[in-house]
Amino acid sequence: MNLEMFYFGAIDNGVLLLSMAIGIEIGELLLPKKYRSGAAAAAVSAFVGNAISDAVAGLPSGLAASVWVFLGCLAPGLAIPIIMRRIKAKEDAKEAALLVNGSNS
Repeated sequence: MNLEMFYFGAIDNGVLLLSMAIGIEIGELLLPKKYRSGAAAAAVSAFVGNAISDAVAGLPSGLAASVWVFLGCLAPGLAIPIIMRRIKAKEDAKEAALLVNGSNS
């Protein structure tokens, strides 16, 4: 049995669980008002919480490794604004279609 990997998993998911418990507020703080929703806040807080938990769990491998893991986890976050705009545009289009179809009934 590889205890180092066991500890990594326990620390990783333990910190992630803690992040989930307090994380919705993180998502609410990070998102612009027009993109805020419970689902979006949960997604952003999970994203940030995962980066933090991976970095903490990687500390036994050294501080430099942990920092690089954290930065690597955050790098895909650059796509979050693009994704949020696309989701918002689709939601707006569905609302507009409902208004048009609803007014014709």
